[in-house]
Amino acid sequence: MREFAQILKESRSKKLFIADLDDTLFRVDPNITQIHKYVDGKLTKLSTDEYAKDPDQRNPETKYVERDDLVEDEGIFFSFEEFNDLESVKKGFKEGTPIIKNLKTMDQYLNKGYDFAFLTARGNEKTLIKVLIDILKYTTTDGKMKALGDKFNKADSFAVGDPKYTEFEGMKVYLRKAYVLKQLAKKYDEICYIDDDINNLIAAHELNLPHLTTIQAEE
Repeated sequence: MREFAQILKESRSKKLFIADLDDTLFRVDPNITQIHKYVDGKLTKLSTDEYAKDPDQRNPETKYVERDDLVEDEGIFFSFEEFNDLESVKKGFKEGTPIIKNLKTMDQYLNKGYDFAFLTARGNEKTLIKVLIDILKYTTTDGKMKALGDKFNKADSFAVGDPKYTEFEGMKVYLRKAYVLKQLAKKYDEICYIDDDINNLIAAHELNLPHLTTIQAEE
């Protein structure tokens, strides 16, 4: 697992805009990547939007795994196997639909001097970074589209479903994200976090960090 002490190094900016990806900045075709939900061995495939609204996320008995072969015959499991498929990740975002309202929110913060980072339940962190370098742009105050460039803080971007984060195995996604935010808060004066999943936002709010602002992503 990446040592979280590494993310406490001095940042270029003292302000960070950190965003979820699926159904926050992009709407990805649900047929490309889906979350697998197992209840006593029975499989249901969920879109990211359906997953965000699933009440079993906050069920203390629910377990989270990175691959289907880790699912047991009894109990409730969410598997993120498809989110660790390299080609699906590339295809999903390159063919996805940008969510303009939330991208405009990103524009506002970046134009105020905030760095950009992502915080997603997906895996394949390095691939996501490469894809976003290619496709994600912001609008400057004079109306020009510009690549993120050095505003993209790759070191503070996290795909908490990446198998390299072995200490997160079995942990609920909203707790993984809250942990990352808590660590990042030690080095930033201001953090703005946007996500479509209310469970992630509740967990962030429960950190009680005065310099952490949360925004419910628009649909």
